[in-house]
Amino acid sequence: QQCQLAAGAVFEARPRVALAHAPGAAGVEAEKQSTALQGVLPLPRPLVRARFAQWQEILGADAVEDAPHLERMRSQPFTAAVWAYARALALAATGARVEAEAEAAALSAYAQAIPPALEPGSLFDASHRKLGALMNATVEAALALPTHTHRAAAVLLEAAVVQDALPYMEPEHWYLPVRLCAASVLLLAGDAEGALREYREDLRQHNNSGWALLGMERALVALGRTDEAREAARKRSQAFLRSDVELKDTCCELALC
Repeated sequence: QQCQLAAGAVFEARPRVALAHAPGAAGVEAEKQSTALQGVLPLPRPLVRARFAQWQEILGADAVEDAPHLERMRSQPFTAAVWAYARALALAATGARVEAEAEAAALSAYAQAIPPALEPGSLFDASHRKLGALMNATVEAALALPTHTHRAAAVLLEAAVVQDALPYMEPEHWYLPVRLCAASVLLLAGDAEGALREYREDLRQHNNSGWALLGMERALVALGRTDEAREAARKRSQAFLRSDVELKDTCCELALC
């Protein structure tokens, strides 16, 4: 299925493959995307773009292509939030602060309008409102950086707790383990021990994650633990054997890649 192919490609850092299975606005059924489990639906293109910091595409060619379909996307708060989320991150990353804050405000309104879950705690709880909270937290962190690193880390760690409580499913409800972003910001703030702790937890949750191993490698280097860093790098290279992109960080959403 498209959802599994895209999720697997994102996990392996293969944006070309992921994008081949990630529809733009023309291919997304807004109502279905807003009511069904995300793990059984195609991963929308804006989320793949955000995962790999493809900001010019979000703001340029994709925006032009999606424009005729945006009214339909905005008819459902969840799909409206997804598009606003990616655009807010792109604007923040490219220095358009005022526009990013306006898009963040729109995202917040869309997220607030997402209906509550019909079956809380159930496997079939699509958890859209909680996914809205994850989007809000990631954008808030993006706008807090680079000045307020501690604030950004705190927001993302709170979001990780929300994500941890989501019902189990594969592929997961959300394309991004926000803990990777929290750890990245902790490392940016100089808390390598805290970052290592969060990366290890993500690796526990996502076996053989190249993203988590990349983060562990960077944290271990910062701590001067070179032998362990070398081993993490070896495992990361194996996990990303088929990757078609060079990653510098574990949270491209915050323009750290």
